[in-house]
Amino acid sequence: MQVKLLGMRVELGEVEHALAEVPGVELVVATVLKDLVGAQRLVAYVTPAATDPADALAAVKARLPAHMVPSIVVPLDAMPRLPNGKISRSALPAPDWGAGMAGEYVAPASELEAQLQAVWQEVLGQERISAQADFFTIGGNSLQARPSCISRPHVRIAQRDRRKNNQGVNRLVRGATGKQGTDQYS
Repeated sequence: MQVKLLGMRVELGEVEHALAEVPGVELVVATVLKDLVGAQRLVAYVTPAATDPADALAAVKARLPAHMVPSIVVPLDAMPRLPNGKISRSALPAPDWGAGMAGEYVAPASELEAQLQAVWQEVLGQERISAQADFFTIGGNSLQARPSCISRPHVRIAQRDRRKNNQGVNRLVRGATGKQGTDQYS
């Protein structure tokens, strides 16, 4: 089945095939679901539950274009089935949208990082995002990034703040604006 996600066509069968080739994965279902803020995201469900989502995502990233890589991989003990034996897509459990943010939490090191962190938490519907998190890896996309800063004029990033070896700010700024080297971002 083909779906349109963020203006790009995604063949769910291709995503499922790529994940099915990951060692240890037995069964895969790919689908598009709305996250906590209503944005559509590509989600993959795999069996068995012992499958490591990070390993599965890494393998798929090497094989598929970025727009076809699931935002999250959900391991299950078994796929829900209909009486006729087919997989019941409507009975698949809701993903834990925060699971893509696994890893060590890093608190904001400056007021600027705290402001950016608050913006990303609001945009992604998450309570806690590490200052070192990559906006796109944790579920953000370019359609969310730029408007989220433009609509918040109180978040301004001066060039002098970006020169301070501040990886969290640098990564967030590049993700939000796609620009480097100008005096100010909004």
